[in-house]
Amino acid sequence: MKMFGKIGTILGLVLAMHMPAAAEPVNIKLSWVVPVTSWGSIIMEKKELMRNLGKTYNLEVARFRGTSEALQGLASGDLTIADISTGGFAAAYDNGVTDISIIADELQDGVNGHYSTEFIVREDSNIRSVADLKGKTIAVSALGSANDLQLRAMLHKHKISDKDMTIIEAAPATMGEMLKSGKADMVAGIRPFSAQKQQREGNRVLFTGVDGMGETDLIIWVAKKSYVEENRAALVDFMADMQRVAYWFSDPANQAEVEKIAASVTKLPVEFWKGWVFTKQDYYRNPSMMPNATALQANFNLMQQLGVTKKPIKVSDVLDPSIVEEASKRPRD
Repeated sequence: MKMFGKIGTILGLVLAMHMPAAAEPVNIKLSWVVPVTSWGSIIMEKKELMRNLGKTYNLEVARFRGTSEALQGLASGDLTIADISTGGFAAAYDNGVTDISIIADELQDGVNGHYSTEFIVREDSNIRSVADLKGKTIAVSALGSANDLQLRAMLHKHKISDKDMTIIEAAPATMGEMLKSGKADMVAGIRPFSAQKQQREGNRVLFTGVDGMGETDLIIWVAKKSYVEENRAALVDFMADMQRVAYWFSDPANQAEVEKIAASVTKLPVEFWKGWVFTKQDYYRNPSMMPNATALQANFNLMQQLGVTKKPIKVSDVLDPSIVEEASKRPRD
């Protein structure tokens, strides 16, 4: 009997040695740029909704300064999912960076009656039309950014060359002061900075981004194609959790708590966020994270017309909606 017991113990050890080990959670590192506006800055505030976190994936969020830095992070492996501008993606793809795919959406401008980037001048300014911008100084967040493209699209529509004015880069948080001091004659008002008192008082909106460029898929999530293929199951789990979080933030019933979260992560008074954050006075966020393929194609076409890209870009060549689609089949409750 003792012999059988020893044999059973040995067999148990052998079987245990040959059983497949539980897969380690996949490491996901997501970039973010603008507080509250970028999902990466706030999703960990509702991690109790992320049921697969720590099981099939681990999540790290990190602030990057913009599209170019995030693309460098993808190339080096320091980043696995980058939130970047559509314009930045198109420029990179046009220059041969074709090993990345759009896998999800973050922000859309002017969609479904939601907020559109405002181009703001002083109330006492003599700028009353786009034609009056000739000879003026205009501040955008970055050359090649979404608001820069919206500006150039508006100029193109009115048959005005960007060489007829000076376009400069400025930190969005400083735009109001630049307008007030005269360092800029017009600034691009992007959320959340356009809600600042210094951008509102004594100023008026000359036009919006949707006036120039139409509906814009502003910010998208991109990843290396090889990373997506190797980690598809974990990415679907992450996206299902992300959708659960996105639907929670989009629910008007949670508005008061959303405002408190925004105040907490930015250290700004909750009053700053009241009445606009995650409402129609804010950019549109598709709670399923599905990119706006129609807007993307129109945006790519316009970028080629503006000379930002040389070659046409087909959405079908760069968009991989399969992660979002599969995640959308999961129950959210």
